[in-house]
Amino acid sequence: MTVRRVHFHVNKSKPEAKAAYESLAAKLPGLGLELCEKGADADAVIALGGDGTILRAARIHRAKPVAGFNLGGLGYLASVERRHFEKALSMLAGGLKEPEIMSNTRTDWAENLKRLGCLIAVICFTAVVAGLFAPLHSPKHRAEDLLKKGTAAFDAQDFEAAAKNFTSAAELGNAEAQSKLATCYY
Repeated sequence: MTVRRVHFHVNKSKPEAKAAYESLAAKLPGLGLELCEKGADADAVIALGGDGTILRAARIHRAKPVAGFNLGGLGYLASVERRHFEKALSMLAGGLKEPEIMSNTRTDWAENLKRLGCLIAVICFTAVVAGLFAPLHSPKHRAEDLLKKGTAAFDAQDFEAAAKNFTSAAELGNAEAQSKLATCYY
């Protein structure tokens, strides 16, 4: 695919995006590329920002190839790093010949895999802290939680809620809940 006209989709909330836009736009004529103010007139769109910016650019400019130039943090989608901006722009001017043209160089894949591993670790840690893995607790832990809730309900004289929690804990094999269940009925 021959690219002659380029549109920049700039994340206006990132001050460095404006500076990158000005620097890259100034290089376009020397590469035989033309700057288009409207994405509809362009052959390709360059998203300057992070992964969110490239997603917005892809949604707005659906019929155009979108190259993600990363100014964000991890950059899985917007994967052209700052140090590769000019090289990627030169490659774009040479035409899109292979699908990897707008991704990092092949040597950067190891770095991206490390980033992905860190991201997964952060997501899992956050999920554990937020209690999203509660269904993965052992029956013993679940029974202990139900016993605590039942005791709190019993202390508040909400015997119906106490009985419900004690019954559930007893069904999970908690002996203490079995004995407390009897107190709800007497």
